[in-house]
Amino acid sequence: MSIEKDIGRSDFYSPFHKALVNLWYTSRWFDRQISDILKEHKVQAQHINILQILHLSNKKLCPTEIKDIMLDSTGDLTRLVDKLVNFGHVERHNDPNDRRHVLLSITEAGEEFRKTVYGKLLDRFDEINNLTESESSEFSALLDKLRKSED
Repeated sequence: MSIEKDIGRSDFYSPFHKALVNLWYTSRWFDRQISDILKEHKVQAQHINILQILHLSNKKLCPTEIKDIMLDSTGDLTRLVDKLVNFGHVERHNDPNDRRHVLLSITEAGEEFRKTVYGKLLDRFDEINNLTESESSEFSALLDKLRKSED
């Protein structure tokens, strides 16, 4: 399918406008592709992202450090972390260097949960992937180039 057929229009202002509409549409399509996995585990993509960040860091992190590298940092981090703490996937610790700060770490249960859900997401990525490695690399480079216009 083409973006014109998917959205029922072809009156784009420019090829760049068409590309941006396609990116936006495809982003929503991708969200729908993974939503069943996230719903099954009663989490949002941001929860998995937080667990992945804590897993890869191999250390306790303050919420600000996590928010700075999250893929989607638009949500309320405190609320997201509260849910992970309530599930037993994340622990809060007092910062020994500053009593006003809190540090976060992933628990063993959180590691197992992350491994399960992230594994299912990776399987889904494989199912929907129809790009070659070269095309994927080029696509990623083009997205990087687009974001560099912010600098």
